[in-house]
Amino acid sequence: MLWAGDGKQPTARQWRGTMGQSPTYPSINVETIPYSAVLTGEIACGTVAAQLPSVACRLVRLSARANNAGAVYLGGPGVTRPDGATDTTTGFELLAGDDTGWLPVDSLAVFWCIGVLAGSGLTYLAVR
Repeated sequence: MLWAGDGKQPTARQWRGTMGQSPTYPSINVETIPYSAVLTGEIACGTVAAQLPSVACRLVRLSARANNAGAVYLGGPGVTRPDGATDTTTGFELLAGDDTGWLPVDSLAVFWCIGVLAGSGLTYLAVR
């Protein structure tokens, strides 16, 4: 059985436990959702925030390319790199080889990316 929660350390957003309790991983039973297509591709993430392409999907897994020299950050419109200040625009960090796990979205275009260095990028695996 394939689950969206792949057993990795939970992120702060995934943590649902309290002190003394085990974390609960959010899971999507992807085995029960019918898919008609598998989509893959590569996305360039420069040093200026850019919207991901409009690719219709039900689930997507985004991965920072293994040869990225710097981090890539995912977020919404106006996503930024960390600057040491408290804000609401700093993206979710993906180091080379990191991935997001399965995300239930209807299009890749809900995400924006920005890289620390020019030439950074993502790859994706999506199903619809």
